[in-house]
Amino acid sequence: MLKTLEVNSGRIKYWIDELPLIDAPNHLSVDDDILVQCDRKFIRTKVALEIALNKNAGYYGLLGVEYFPIQSSNLRITINYTAKNELKYNDTILQYDNKVFMGLTEEYVDYTQKKMVDYLNSNGGIQPGLLNVAVAANSEVGSSQVIFGALSEMLIEIIIRNGSKQSGISMDEIVKDVFYTSSLFVR
Repeated sequence: MLKTLEVNSGRIKYWIDELPLIDAPNHLSVDDDILVQCDRKFIRTKVALEIALNKNAGYYGLLGVEYFPIQSSNLRITINYTAKNELKYNDTILQYDNKVFMGLTEEYVDYTQKKMVDYLNSNGGIQPGLLNVAVAANSEVGSSQVIFGALSEMLIEIIIRNGSKQSGISMDEIVKDVFYTSSLFVR
């Protein structure tokens, strides 16, 4: 499912059970294992978020993950990244910026990883398995560690909420609620 939502100060495009077609060159990766405990059963999930906000100088980022539950006591987080910006990403929700590139560059990796680990350690709620940051896009103007850190937390929260989805709550409502309770939305 692919959908675009209007939110305060911008737009969100989200993918559920699929990922955007992004093939960044020079794939590198880092791994981290963390101990997690959760009694609920999860299913394999793919989710991606692209956010463009018109606040301050603007915020932009796209991040997509694949989650595979497995029998283990650990969650392995793998973040794929690229050494530098090379290929443009043309299917962006940004209206005026043509400097959007495929991939997560090295400058955003450590903070993204730290925010994922901190969020999981604080909130738990996910079964052991593999969490693979598979796709990303960044902009020369508007991308930052803050946006990718917030996106990583939002993606984990969507996986958790989607795994325990209550009847009658739409995915649009889940995505908007996760956005409005994130650090990106300041009331």
